[in-house]
Amino acid sequence: MSGARQHFIPRFLKKGFASKTIKKEVYTWVFTKEKEPYEANTRNIGLEKFFYGNPEDSQADSLITGKETEFGLFIDELRNNIRDIEIESRIPSELVTHLIIRTQHIRESLTDVGKTLVDLAQNNITSSQDFKKLLVNIIQNNPELIEESLRKEVLKKIPPSTPPDIIEKFIELAKMFIPQIIEQQHEEGHMFFSNLLAKMNDEMQSLVKGAQVRVLSESVVPEKHLEKFEHFRWKLIVVDHARFILGDIGPIGFYKTEGTFQPFLFSKGELANALLPISDKHIIVGSSQSPRLEHSCNEINEAIASLSKFYFISRTKNERNMQLSKLIGSRSLNISETDLSSAKTQIRKDFYGEA
Repeated sequence: MSGARQHFIPRFLKKGFASKTIKKEVYTWVFTKEKEPYEANTRNIGLEKFFYGNPEDSQADSLITGKETEFGLFIDELRNNIRDIEIESRIPSELVTHLIIRTQHIRESLTDVGKTLVDLAQNNITSSQDFKKLLVNIIQNNPELIEESLRKEVLKKIPPSTPPDIIEKFIELAKMFIPQIIEQQHEEGHMFFSNLLAKMNDEMQSLVKGAQVRVLSESVVPEKHLEKFEHFRWKLIVVDHARFILGDIGPIGFYKTEGTFQPFLFSKGELANALLPISDKHIIVGSSQSPRLEHSCNEINEAIASLSKFYFISRTKNERNMQLSKLIGSRSLNISETDLSSAKTQIRKDFYGEA
């Protein structure tokens, strides 16, 4: 993957869904919502030029490439099994964690969520009076934060030898001027705030990319995300009659509380199982209990298709996959109407102190 052409779904994973192999070149069927299925070289699927940044500016690409060797050998070995096996290794936890934060799916999903939240803020602060009300509410509800900010500013501007009681008097004096400052500056503040939100919306894609690249440059398997699977046990399950697909989302989770498959990002409830197909017949299943396959191949494929954002791949082109392609994007990470309503309510509460 090293270089300009950078794969956000690794080729070692796509290899398990090969429709044919010609002189070491691996092909698979690609299903999207808008186009007819097409057979493509895995070299040309799930990649983007400098997706993880120019190697001269970021080490994310080289770190990922290095880790892929370990992951690829591990997955190749698992695919050689013809029966179920318990996996006594930390690698599945690392691989699933890595794929969760690596994909285009998470980048686009975070971008969508970011733009939605910015839109909510813009729609709720349409005038300078709205902005004034916001500032007043923040000051009333978070006095400790305001005082801490004032303290930092005061300490920057006075000699280090200033007695503590004089510092406190400066802070109290500054607090007295806050209402007057708000009254005089809320129109200019609103204009600045509106321009800032508009710029954030325009640059959301690059902001999210920068954040993703920074995380991967620090570690391709961040510990704080790996903790989710700290107590998980893993099992390879082989289903001879299965025809698993692989979506652009990578691994998916089944959540006990909600009783549904969900993306790992912004998921709700208790994670019961993590699932990652590694071929059309092999699937890795993780659980904090005894891992087992509790859903049919059809149920898993429907979840993968609906949670994927742009495409899925398969070893075969068939009518069932044609039907599944219609589900693509239907449950990918977009804010639901329920979540959107909750976000609006929370913004009104945080911004304006409304119940």
